[in-house]
Amino acid sequence: MLWNSATTCSGEGSVPGRRAILTGGLALAAAAGLPRRTHADAAPVLVIGAGIAGLAAARELRRAGQPVMVIEARARLGGRLQTSRLWPDRPVDLGASWIHGLHGNPVAALAREAGMSRTVFFEQFKRVTAATPVQYQKRLRLLEAQRLMVE
Repeated sequence: MLWNSATTCSGEGSVPGRRAILTGGLALAAAAGLPRRTHADAAPVLVIGAGIAGLAAARELRRAGQPVMVIEARARLGGRLQTSRLWPDRPVDLGASWIHGLHGNPVAALAREAGMSRTVFFEQFKRVTAATPVQYQKRLRLLEAQRLMVE
């Protein structure tokens, strides 16, 4: 599939959904310092892959006035971002459905800006190690002490 700044997309596949649109914002940080092009006839910047990083980079390059061409091996955009529509009334995320880290993560900021619904999970997870329970508790106390020393 080939997508460029002059057309939406060519090839078979579905139009990107909300997650794919969200990906476009990721390049804000990556391309913010690029100089704006003044020549309309400049050679396009080639972006390999229409996953989250590629689409975000293409979006920011385009905003900076750069002509862009995105090349994708699959017949759809989004990379690991994919939603199953097997049940039309119950879409199922098949990949990249978690945003890890709410603070300092540009994806979390974009999700907020896009008004996407989010659920924050605060769970107490048990760590599985080869250590015995006593060793595990000692290690936890040591890690906590190290964390407090750093703060």
